[in-house]
Amino acid sequence: MRGVPLGRLFGIPLEINSSWLFIFLLLTWSLAAGAFPGALPDRAPAVYWLLAAFTSVVFFVCLIAHELGHSLTAIRLGVKVRRITLFFFGGVAQLEGNLKNGLSEVWVALAGPVVSFVLAGLFWLLSQVGGEVGVASAWLARINLLLALFNLLPGFPLDGGRVLRGAIWAATKSFARATQVAVSVGALVSWGLIAYGVLTVLRGNLFGGIWIIVIALFLQNAAVAEASQSGAQQALAQVPRARTLAQDDWPTVPRDTRLQTIADLVLETGRRAYPVVEDGRFFGLVTLVTLRGAGRERWPFMTADAALLTEVHSVLPTAGAMDALRVMTQHNVHQLPVLDAQGVYYGMISRDQLMALLQLYSGEGNDRSPRRIESA
Repeated sequence: MRGVPLGRLFGIPLEINSSWLFIFLLLTWSLAAGAFPGALPDRAPAVYWLLAAFTSVVFFVCLIAHELGHSLTAIRLGVKVRRITLFFFGGVAQLEGNLKNGLSEVWVALAGPVVSFVLAGLFWLLSQVGGEVGVASAWLARINLLLALFNLLPGFPLDGGRVLRGAIWAATKSFARATQVAVSVGALVSWGLIAYGVLTVLRGNLFGGIWIIVIALFLQNAAVAEASQSGAQQALAQVPRARTLAQDDWPTVPRDTRLQTIADLVLETGRRAYPVVEDGRFFGLVTLVTLRGAGRERWPFMTADAALLTEVHSVLPTAGAMDALRVMTQHNVHQLPVLDAQGVYYGMISRDQLMALLQLYSGEGNDRSPRRIESA
């Protein structure tokens, strides 16, 4: 899930997904049209809207603080954070590394709700001043308290579900078993939320009930996706590093190779891309796309240099199989060259190769952890 870059906090990239705009407008409208006029009668409409917009912005700053709680705790435990993204249902802090054990996951998961509890207390104190500031602060105190309590539900992948998984992982030393139990409990929590949402609709609160049901369905889908990602991560964690996986028998060509010769290689080998390598140094790839772009009528006369793709995604020899798969997925490529920092070529890794390894190793669990912390 990617968004619009907003900058960095503590060195962590901060992004905002386009879905955030909808919830921002909805929240602003609900405060300006309902909550604030009831608490602050006889104000001009502009006051309600300005106060509502400001309060909505502060609320999303609170969400960032919640995710920073997760992120800074993870960094303290030695795990890097790729980014924090705000979206329709809250925020997500995406981790780059693996948490080492169940206790680490418990600490990282609890950090977000702890921040929200602290913010709830601070806003409650500020609400005592009264007036516009007091009304907005009282609402922010309530919403942060609800955010913390809701996230502590044992509905994986909420923070409470991650605390549950971390505790089971710490007790059993089995990450796979802990994930299975947490996902099962999370499913029960989701169905409970759906039932509560239906009951809310029957009681006459159509919008509130539908909103609860939507959140519950989102949690169900997120739990399934997280479990699938964790399974893939466990499987590929058992696979050797990229240097070992690199297929050194992948056909390579020197820079002066005619494009017709490369086209013949396509027919012979079925490969999508051909590394251009001389004296062990990588210069780029000739792909099916660059071949077609060169024009078939010129293949007998043009060399690889004329159809060379030089801006190529690659992985280091020390990278893991999961790192390679993530790069392929993020950039929608089917193969990656393995290169060291000096551009020395080790071979190629293909998506099909990683998928085959995933099937081979799936079902054999290890004790590695996930890379996302989500908060609703």
